[in-house]
Amino acid sequence: MRKYDEIAELTKKHLDGKLEKLTMEYLSNHTLDISVQYEDDHDIQFNYDLKIDTDERSSKFFGHNSTGVLYRTTLKDVPSFDTEICDFLCNKLQVGHN
Repeated sequence: MRKYDEIAELTKKHLDGKLEKLTMEYLSNHTLDISVQYEDDHDIQFNYDLKIDTDERSSKFFGHNSTGVLYRTTLKDVPSFDTEICDFLCNKLQVGHN
């Protein structure tokens, strides 16, 4: 969807990867689980998970990892990514607001 193109741009900018899959799940009227699956230049897939509170306009990091047949790599959060995703969803798309 074109309205989510900016998330692909943010994924490239902050995580240095190509957005493969975006999942958003509403847990309540103001809480949203976000899962971003992306791929780096070496064809390794990563998952980045966070929760957005649309009332508070805040995010909480839950995980950033890559899992292969013989390994699991856990990575740190990228606060600038969290902030920009939250800003995009809450301010530009007004997700969670009636």
